[in-house]
Amino acid sequence: NNSYYGSYSYSSANTTGGSTSTIGVFGARTTTHNVSAKARCLTAQLGENSLPRFFVGTTSLRGKNEIVLLEPTDQNSVKVISTFEHEHEIWQISSCPFEKDLLFTVYNTVPNFKASLWKLGTNSLECSAQIGDPDSQMRCVLWRPVQHGPSDAHIVLGIDTN
Repeated sequence: NNSYYGSYSYSSANTTGGSTSTIGVFGARTTTHNVSAKARCLTAQLGENSLPRFFVGTTSLRGKNEIVLLEPTDQNSVKVISTFEHEHEIWQISSCPFEKDLLFTVYNTVPNFKASLWKLGTNSLECSAQIGDPDSQMRCVLWRPVQHGPSDAHIVLGIDTN
């Protein structure tokens, strides 16, 4: 159902007893979903071509963080497909454009920012690679598919502020 494609946004709000973030998906319809902590990033699952799915990453400095995979439904609600624990607060998610089970996260390890490539398992993340050196201040990771080459060829660009 293409009516979900359009602009996507999220907003954080403090509530009694903790923090939640409301995720809105805007198109012909609007729907929201509350996640367990403040969220800083929302991105489409680019490698999933048949369903409109989204990743949300939380940013709790002291608590547990997670990546939630969401799918809007026809009943103006959001279905949680999977929840993956992530040790550090997530500042960016970059979804692989050709493989739905791969993504990069940029995260804060205090005092450094790191970037890792993750493979999604059934209910867990498997770290496949890390970008940068131990003192890196990685802030952003982007995928760039290669037009001339194998169908899964790509260039990954990481932006380090050091």
